Amino acid sequence: MKKAISVFLAFLIMMLPAVAEQATNAEAMEEIYDRIEMSKTKAELDDAFECAETEDGYYLYENSVLCAFYESGRLQAKTRVFESICDAAPVADIPLSKLSSYKHGMTIDEVTEAFGAEGLEIMRINLADEENAGQRRVLAWQTDAGIAVQALFELDDNEWVLFAIAEVK
Repeated sequence: MKKAISVFLAFLIMMLPAVAEQATNAEAMEEIYDRIEMSKTKAELDDAFECAETEDGYYLYENSVLCAFYESGRLQAKTRVFESICDAAPVADIPLSKLSSYKHGMTIDEVTEAFGAEGLEIMRINLADEENAGQRRVLAWQTDAGIAVQALFELDDNEWVLFAIAEVK
């Protein structure tokens, strides 16, 4: 099942540039992303935001936030849409040669301290299957050379801990 999560995440991340038809003001996107709460249903979001369905069955709200829903209509995942993640991700001091030294189980605070900057949440996921139930967050940073780094965190005992980290080309 963890492979299915990885495939789902990779698919959503690869789709982001394809659905970004126009650049969106960063502050407006932040406000829309924050207003799309994980407790909301599709019907509630459709009432509150302009929405377009993609060819792949996802929903793009205000041309800024791409959402996936369970069959029940409950929100499964939300992700910000960018032309380039480096347009919005904070610049951090990330030595790419040491990327593999950031270990599974580090907290968001520990990763933030190591990078010297708070990451930008670009995706939140609510998984309901028994094996992988729980919440996940994807945070992004960029190096001063403009290389994006993304980290997947999972909620464990009420603490966000590192699950995976990778350079994104």
